[in-house]
Amino acid sequence: MNLIDKIVEHKQFGKGLITKQSQEKITVQFDIGEKIFQYPMAFEQFLVLMDETLSTEISKSIQSKKDEIEIENNAKKEKEADDQNESVKVNKAKTTAKAKRVKKSAKGVKVIKGENGEEIILHKEN
Repeated sequence: MNLIDKIVEHKQFGKGLITKQSQEKITVQFDIGEKIFQYPMAFEQFLVLMDETLSTEISKSIQSKKDEIEIENNAKKEKEADDQNESVKVNKAKTTAKAKRVKKSAKGVKVIKGENGEEIILHKEN
């Protein structure tokens, strides 16, 4: 959708003319100077397009952008959860391996509980 030469209104800067447009940004010339905005999200909060037909199309673009962001955020959360689960698996594997080493080295060793719950290790002499 081509927005170049379309008139917009901004709460603070007043009316302006869109002079440049890319997929992610638009440039608007106001009386006070040129300003750059994120496209299409600027139309959600800052800019109002004076062309009603194009305004409806931009609303659809905003919703599409929000959907994209939500999909990206969900994918990021899933990856973080997968990474965390993998970390837990690695830690469990390390703990299991350590426990096996302790069992192997524990031959000839007796562990008893003290009065305060502390472990006391007794070594058998050969």
